[in-house]
Amino acid sequence: MAARSFVMFVALLATGACSSAGGGGSVEPGAPAAAWTAGRYFLEATVGATLSAQEFTGELTIRAPDDLTLQASSGLCQPPTPADLQRDRAANERTFDCGAARWVVRPIPGGVRGTIRASVEEEYEEQRACPPGQAGPCYIMRTRVVTRNANLRVSPIG
Repeated sequence: MAARSFVMFVALLATGACSSAGGGGSVEPGAPAAAWTAGRYFLEATVGATLSAQEFTGELTIRAPDDLTLQASSGLCQPPTPADLQRDRAANERTFDCGAARWVVRPIPGGVRGTIRASVEEEYEEQRACPPGQAGPCYIMRTRVVTRNANLRVSPIG
C-alpha cells in the first residue's frame, strides 16, 4: 500500500511540474496574445560552440503590427511572402530570413524576445593515427558547417 501511495504521489508531482513548467512562448487557452510594442530593438546572439562561436546582431524596428523590419549582420533580409506573413500572424511571431540565418521574434509585454537559427563553421577534434614514435591518442582539428540555434538578447534602443 505504501509503494502504491508513493507512486501516486510521484505521478501527481510530475503532472504538476509539467503543467506549471514555462513553455516556449505558448499562450494559455483563452488568453489574449501579446501585442507588438512599437519601437527599435537591438538583437544579439552567440551561435555555435565555444571554440568557433559567431556573434550575430540586428536592429529590429516595429512601426505597427504588420510593419516590422530587421537589419541583420547575417545578410540582407528577404521580404516575406504572403504565405509567410499568414503563418507568422497565426503563430503571433515574425520570421526574417537574412543570409544564412533565420530570426524569429515574438511580442511580449513591453518588448520582444526570440531565437536565431544560423549556419556556422564549427571546429572539432578528430582522432587520427599517430605519427611513428608518438604515443596516442592523436587528434587533428577539422571544420564543418552546422546549423545551431540560440536565444536572442534584446535591448530597447532609445
